[in-house]
Amino acid sequence: MPEKAAFFHFYSAFCLIPGEISGLTVVCRSNLLHSPNYVLLLGIFKTWHKEWGHLQSVGSYKYNFSVALTISFFLSGVLSLHSNPNRCLVFWNLFVREELVILMCPVLIMSILMGMMVYSSSKEKTLRDLLIQISDMV
Repeated sequence: MPEKAAFFHFYSAFCLIPGEISGLTVVCRSNLLHSPNYVLLLGIFKTWHKEWGHLQSVGSYKYNFSVALTISFFLSGVLSLHSNPNRCLVFWNLFVREELVILMCPVLIMSILMGMMVYSSSKEKTLRDLLIQISDMV
């Protein structure tokens, strides 16, 4: 019984939604909380769920940027058909070829995608570390 009291005291600091309350009561009724260490698992699960939701939103942004990259490659190809490879544009007394200006948008989107891949990799590492913590406690 003290574990269950510690469990509810531990979770009183968090905002619980009705689905979480029903899930937590199922855990308590099944007598799965045998030691205070298992109470700490619930906080780890909450952190893992938050990180997983964030990783899913990053994945949807990556998908949207991939679609934008495809569209920008198509538009750059169409625009490059109508450009002269020898024509230069002047930006702040610098001569820049027109083709490079046309390809700046796909390059920018590609660099954002690379950054998002590195960021999602770090989030996946965080999730793996949380799973290792969970497996060590169980």
